[in-house]
Amino acid sequence: MATNDSFQRYIDAGIAFTNMTRKKAEEFVSELVKNGDIQTDEARARVDELLDRGRQGTEMIVSS
Repeated sequence: MATNDSFQRYIDAGIAFTNMTRKKAEEFVSELVKNGDIQTDEARARVDELLDRGRQGTEMIVSS
């Protein structure tokens, strides 16, 4: 059973990392919009792109 608990902790950490990434991605993209580096209509796509990269990293960690 200890192995299942360890595995669950890794999954939970990956989920927490992904959620934290969403908040950070939104903050980062918001700054880019404020600075005029990207347009407001691009913001959502940029957040999604950053989240996809975060998920890919999380999946790699979990699958290892």
